Amino acid sequence: MTSIPKEISQLQNLQTLYLWKNQLTSFPKEISQLQNLQHLYLGENQLTSIPKEIRQLQNLQTLNLWRNQLTSFPTEILQLQNLQHLVLRDNKLTSIPKEIGQLQNLTSLDLAGNKLTSIPKEIRQLQNLQTLNLWRNQLTSFPTEILQLQNLQHLSLGDNKLTSIPTEISQLKNLQYLYLEDNKLTSIPKEISQLQNLQYLNLQDNKLKAELWNLPKGCHVNGAINCNADGAQCKSPKPSN
Repeated sequence: MTSIPKEISQLQNLQTLYLWKNQLTSFPKEISQLQNLQHLYLGENQLTSIPKEIRQLQNLQTLNLWRNQLTSFPTEILQLQNLQHLVLRDNKLTSIPKEIGQLQNLTSLDLAGNKLTSIPKEIRQLQNLQTLNLWRNQLTSFPTEILQLQNLQHLSLGDNKLTSIPTEISQLKNLQYLYLEDNKLTSIPKEISQLQNLQYLNLQDNKLKAELWNLPKGCHVNGAINCNADGAQCKSPKPSN
């Protein structure tokens, strides 16, 4: 499907719209007239931009733009004050605007599979954020701005180019899942043991040379060299060829 009928704008009670995996090359502006729309899925299309008319969707809570052709962050969505879930995974983004902090109600932000080299400091304003996915980007250093996200539970930084993790990681007291696989880490700070809610830690395919000690009880560690985790389930790294 390359377009949708303009009559769709008459569905004024519509709350969820799936247009997944079509051949849309432009955002159907008719959608912007659906004032009660809460969940919009436009993944796996060929969108290159988002029109300003999307601002009219003030009840939108979920916007999924996974695997399109966006080369820049669609700033038009920054006006969607009720947005809770934003997926921009697998596009071609190279930067995130500092205005991202305006989306105060975001609880999950998926930016995986882009070309990001940094994250704006304003991301720390997203104090309701629980899930942040930055997997497979081009980050060379840990984005310290996210250390102020006190409600963060899921953090994925796998498949980047990180060489170290700051000791301040201990500030993320509510963190439950931490993905650091496929980086260039040679050690992990002992402060990670202070993450008492941590349930899963993925360290596969790094260059770890030191042991992990005293991780929270019950924490599953994937890819550790050795572990004294007070009952944690620990796995050894793959043997080198």
